[in-house]
Amino acid sequence: MDPEQRSRVGFPALVALLLAALWASAGYQAWAERQQVLAAKDVELARRVVAVQEQTLRLLKLTEAAVITATRWVQEHPNAYPGQDPALIELVADLRRLSDDAIDLRLVDAQGGVHVVPSLSRQPVADISDYEYFRVQLDPATRGLFLSDPAMSPVDQRWVLAM
Repeated sequence: MDPEQRSRVGFPALVALLLAALWASAGYQAWAERQQVLAAKDVELARRVVAVQEQTLRLLKLTEAAVITATRWVQEHPNAYPGQDPALIELVADLRRLSDDAIDLRLVDAQGGVHVVPSLSRQPVADISDYEYFRVQLDPATRGLFLSDPAMSPVDQRWVLAM
């Protein structure tokens, strides 16, 4: 083979080799950039998880404080009907407002009847006597603060976590 033929055969091979190296370099750059974006997204997601955990904890603490306050109010006013008392109605309204309507206080009687605040009637609006979060309150060993699994509210058909 003469030198001119070799250069004709060698030139396309050299171009193909350079193109392959260029594509490999571009592919590596794209992969490395993707890895950096994924790592940044992982950090951002971890920060959001922490923020949601903190907000949820604060919301649960606010709920616990409201339950304790409402329980004390009911104990201190044994002859008042909570759903029609202006002081408790104001307490529940403040709780709703402070939680952006994420928290709602409902009263449950000993038979599992649910009473809303405010209420025009003294009749329960729903029955939760077969719900786990009511049944645990009947047993002194499990009575107290209890966080339910998500359930459909029998009052307004919204998903709730009952405490």
